[in-house]
Amino acid sequence: MMRLIVVLLNPVAFVVIFTACSEEVSSTFVRVVNSSNTTFDETSIPTIGESKTFGALAPGSTSAYLEPAVSPDKFLHLYIRLGNDTIPPTFVYADLLPPTSLPSGHYTYEVTLHEADEKTYYSTLLLNN
Repeated sequence: MMRLIVVLLNPVAFVVIFTACSEEVSSTFVRVVNSSNTTFDETSIPTIGESKTFGALAPGSTSAYLEPAVSPDKFLHLYIRLGNDTIPPTFVYADLLPPTSLPSGHYTYEVTLHEADEKTYYSTLLLNN
């Protein structure tokens, strides 16, 4: 939002001041970066009811921001589809700790694919906090 402030110095002179006011963010928004060499055919955030989708993500691309139904913890739970396969997340010890919701703001998660036991998994890394 832009504000215009006019200051009257005397009956002939005045000063015009423009000030930019940032609107306070009261919601949490997330986006994802595909850091793998594989195109994600669909990437979405599971919610109660219907999922919110980032759509397809090419390697190295960044999605638009979405507002999840619930503020995510440090680990973003996603549905990632490659062809007809839905890729499960990789859980490590840190992901099993009690989640802490992120405060309002805009967050970016890097998504990486991993191969283990002939299966593909993904992990997320919060790039900014």
